[in-house]
Amino acid sequence: QGGSCGQMGRRSGGHTVGGVKGSVRAAVDTHGVEKQALGSRKARTLIKVLAVARGQPVAVPRLVDCLWSGGPPARPSQQISVLISRLRSVLGAERLLRSYAGYQLLADWIDLDVANHLAVAAARRLAQQNYASARLAAEAALALMRGDLLADEPDSPWAAEERAAVTKHCTGVRRTAALAAPAARDLASARGTVEVVWAADPDPA
Repeated sequence: QGGSCGQMGRRSGGHTVGGVKGSVRAAVDTHGVEKQALGSRKARTLIKVLAVARGQPVAVPRLVDCLWSGGPPARPSQQISVLISRLRSVLGAERLLRSYAGYQLLADWIDLDVANHLAVAAARRLAQQNYASARLAAEAALALMRGDLLADEPDSPWAAEERAAVTKHCTGVRRTAALAAPAARDLASARGTVEVVWAADPDPA
């Protein structure tokens, strides 16, 4: 349970894998595609924004804000369309979809999404008094969120928002683990987790 929360891990394989550890190759790994093949920094940022959305559509105004925090260029929607077209040529058109709600990345596995499902499962199992299983699910979620999220976007306002959201979520998962550990007869783990939760959020109310 050591380390900070915010990193999205990576699973190897020949399919599109969502995870933003600081490089686009960590975000999308498809048939050995290298970072440079994904194009410009704007293209790599676009992939990161879509990856942290966990498969949900991202509206064009949100993409504009993320890509051009200092103010958009002329016809930003058209420039996004160009970036998407170039990315589709690398990843496949079926991986980047456009709908009325925006653009979405379809990955085979997005680790932050898996972490969220594990966190939900941990809370549900805790409510059902299945303490040992709740603790295991919470710890698995924490393992996927450990480290730095979007490390190569240190000055991006959108990345700071994502890091804050993941950190807050991580604190909640730690609280679930802390509540489950004593009933699972793991007092040492409970004490350590409670200390971390308190340091991160001394006033949960």
